[in-house]
Amino acid sequence: MDDILTNINTSKLLAGTAILLTNIGSKYIGLEFSKKEDKMFQKPIVRRLIIFCVAFLATRDILISLMVCLIFIIIVKRTNLFKNEEDE
Repeated sequence: MDDILTNINTSKLLAGTAILLTNIGSKYIGLEFSKKEDKMFQKPIVRRLIIFCVAFLATRDILISLMVCLIFIIIVKRTNLFKNEEDE
C-alpha cells in the first residue's frame, strides 16, 4: 500500500493535471484585467503558453508538460466538457 501511495504522490502527470485544474478554477477569484490585458488573454497562443507554464511549474519536466498541455488542448477542443450553455 505504501508503494502505491508513493507512486501516486510522486506522479508528475498527476501533479501537472492537478495544478492545471486548480488554475482553471482560479479565474473565479475575482482578479480584474484591463480591456487590453483581457484581449491579450483571449488569444489562443497566449492561453496555451500559460497552460504549458502551469504544467511545467508542477512537473519540472518539459516532455510531461507538453504532454499535459496537448492532452488538455485536445480535450477542450474535441469535447464540450468546459462549455457553458451561455457560451453558445
